[in-house]
Amino acid sequence: DSSADELRIGRLNLKKDLSERTGQLRSLVKENFDRFISCKDTIDDIHVRLKANQSGPNSTTAVGHAISEVQQSAQNTFGALLERQAEVEKIKGVLAMLQRYDSLFRLPTRIRAATARGDFEAVIAEYRKARGLMVSLAKSSPVWQNLFVEVDKGVEGMAEQLRGVLAEPRTTAAEAAP
Repeated sequence: DSSADELRIGRLNLKKDLSERTGQLRSLVKENFDRFISCKDTIDDIHVRLKANQSGPNSTTAVGHAISEVQQSAQNTFGALLERQAEVEKIKGVLAMLQRYDSLFRLPTRIRAATARGDFEAVIAEYRKARGLMVSLAKSSPVWQNLFVEVDKGVEGMAEQLRGVLAEPRTTAAEAAP
């Protein structure tokens, strides 16, 4: 229960608040009048265009044609870039594989170097590693098949060198086994 004076004071406060809000709204409209006009013009323009498109017999055809033009333009602009990006990704994949299997790719070189040094035990150890991997990897990719062909060539080079040493009649047992 409120007294009559309290109700009058409350009414005056509400009028004051309403007057302040009205003043703020007027100030807002004055400050942003150009924006309001610009937005209304834009909305009216969109409305006119939508009505024109809806009334036209081939409005969807026109939109489809416009989309096709944009798509073709994008393909012309970015097609080469996308192709190069795919090529870069492919090269990155190959590089990652080379880094991951670096020790395997160096296997033929290590076998040839051990053969040149006459370290036939190292050649045999490397060849055993390669044979273990050949069983699982050789069928999966031509890269591995080529790698193992090179390993076999290295081992064959060692065998030729050993045959040459053993074929020499004046070779002693100590000379044959370095």
